[in-house]
Amino acid sequence: MNNNPKTGKGKRRLYEVGCVAWVDLLGYGSMLADASFDPTASISQKAISRLFDFHIITSKHAHRYFPIHAINDGAVIFRDLSPRTPSVTFDFLDRAIKLFQKINDFDKKNGFPGARMVIACGFRVRMNNQEIFQDHRKIKGIKEKLRNGLISADQAVSESISIRHNFGLIPELQANFAFTKAYLVEQGGSKEGFPGSNCFIDLSMFGKTIPDWISFEKQISWEKMGMKGMFGQFKSIDRVLANSSRHQGILDAFDIAENISIQDNISNVLVKSTIKKIGSANK
Repeated sequence: MNNNPKTGKGKRRLYEVGCVAWVDLLGYGSMLADASFDPTASISQKAISRLFDFHIITSKHAHRYFPIHAINDGAVIFRDLSPRTPSVTFDFLDRAIKLFQKINDFDKKNGFPGARMVIACGFRVRMNNQEIFQDHRKIKGIKEKLRNGLISADQAVSESISIRHNFGLIPELQANFAFTKAYLVEQGGSKEGFPGSNCFIDLSMFGKTIPDWISFEKQISWEKMGMKGMFGQFKSIDRVLANSSRHQGILDAFDIAENISIQDNISNVLVKSTIKKIGSANK
C-alpha cells in the first residue's frame, strides 16, 4: 500500500481521481420504440411518467457531495475522491447503492424492469478554461455596469438571473475517464457479462482483500478500448460493520490511482500536477 505524499486539504490538482456512477432505466427505449416515439400513444405516456418518477427519485438523493446530472432515462453522479481519507470513497459508494436500491424498488413495484448501475473509478483532468463560457463574460459585463453606477444592485441581480445559457458543460465530467468506464460497462450489458437490474462496482476502490462489510454475487473481468478492470455484482452491504471498522478495506484517491495507473510513482505525479489552460485555441 502506498505511503501517500503530503497534500494540502482542498488542493486542486490538474489530475484528480474520482468515482462516477452511471444508472440507466432498462427497457425505456423499447417502450417508446413500440409506440414509434409518438408521445400521444398510451405506452409512450407510461414511459414518460416512468421517466419523471426516475427524475424525482434521483433529485431527492442529490447532495452537495453527491451531484446528479440526469440525461433522459440515465443519470450520472460524480465526485472527486480525497487522497487524505478513504471515508470520501465510502460515502460516495454508500450513497450510490442507496440510490440504486431506491430506483429499483420503485421501478419494479410499478411493473417495470428496474435499472442497471455501474460505479467506476478513474482519472479526470481538471480544466481552467472559464473564458469559454459566454455566461462568464455576461456576468463580467453586469459587474462592470454595477461598478460604474449604470445599474442598481437589484437590476444586477435580475439581469444575472435572466441570463440565457447559450453554451454549457459540467466541468467535472469533461475528460473524466471514470465516466467513460462506467458508461462503457453499462452499455455492454448482458453481452459483456453485466446483466439485468444489478449494480456493478469497480473493485479498484478496494484493497487486495474485499472487506467483510460488502459482498458480491460474482466478479467480472472487463476490458475495452484500452481500459480494464474487475467489477463485482453487488449483493449486500453491512453499514453497521462498515462504520464500526471505519470503512476498513476501501481506498483513498492515491491508493486507487496505484490500482488503475500504468505509471510508477503515480501519487507523486498527481501531487505535482498543477492546473493550467489546455487546448491549442488558447494560444
